[in-house]
Amino acid sequence: MASAKTLKAKLARKKRIQPIPVAVVHSMHPYALRFEIRGLPPNANASGGSRNFWAISAERKLWIKAIDAFIAPHLPRQPLLFAKLTLSRHSTISPDPDGLVGGFKSVVDALVQCGVLVNDRFENIGMPNYSWAKCKAGEGRIFVTVEE
Repeated sequence: MASAKTLKAKLARKKRIQPIPVAVVHSMHPYALRFEIRGLPPNANASGGSRNFWAISAERKLWIKAIDAFIAPHLPRQPLLFAKLTLSRHSTISPDPDGLVGGFKSVVDALVQCGVLVNDRFENIGMPNYSWAKCKAGEGRIFVTVEE
């Protein structure tokens, strides 16, 4: 795992990716995790031919590593078998529904990879609640809530 300093330097070189933890709140009984990250993960429409597959893949991997580093101290004792997810994107342009859902793939994958969730299958998390809100340019962010 890259150090936080190395990861921050890598992320700073990316113009679109600047995941900066703003707030992390968690409780253990029942487990709940809420965090906010400045920056926007790539949405599903980012792969529409104008960007290289490898560039998009690398960007998603950076998001997974960043989220893992941010929430590592706040993991449950064991990965959650069932959880409710609430995922909100704040950006200047409203995404289409599949773009909104697809944009959180790297975020949900990170929750599985770092040990918050057992799996991201429907039987484990159901259909997450997705939302979008408008914000000023340069103030894009995501809000993630995981509840047992």
